[in-house]
Amino acid sequence: MSEMFEGFGRRSAFFAVGLTLGSILAYFFFGSRDIRCSYFPNDRVLYDLSKKRVVMSPADREEMRAAGIDSSDVAAVFRSGKVDFKKSRTDLDSCREYFVVSKGSEPNWHGVWANCDSVARLVQWGLE
Repeated sequence: MSEMFEGFGRRSAFFAVGLTLGSILAYFFFGSRDIRCSYFPNDRVLYDLSKKRVVMSPADREEMRAAGIDSSDVAAVFRSGKVDFKKSRTDLDSCREYFVVSKGSEPNWHGVWANCDSVARLVQWGLE
């Protein structure tokens, strides 16, 4: 009976060493990547928009600044906003337009973002 536990202990020790070394290697190879594991449509759209260069007209930029909305608020919308797919135009060929509403920020605002190949262009915006 003690031989069985001795073999089990040895196998457990080898398993623990392998698991530890594998975890360390995986952290060094993949630890610094910005990987999100959400496949919900809302999260995928916001993640895609956040990785692109934001383009907006100078007039819109000035109006947003006057309303108390700055670049950090735009970045926050891409992290935790809510896409309203009923108001979005996803059937367009070139740049699909998504209606994104801010959540938990002051002031509450919304924007229609054109998701193009390399840029996220603000089409229109407004306060809630």
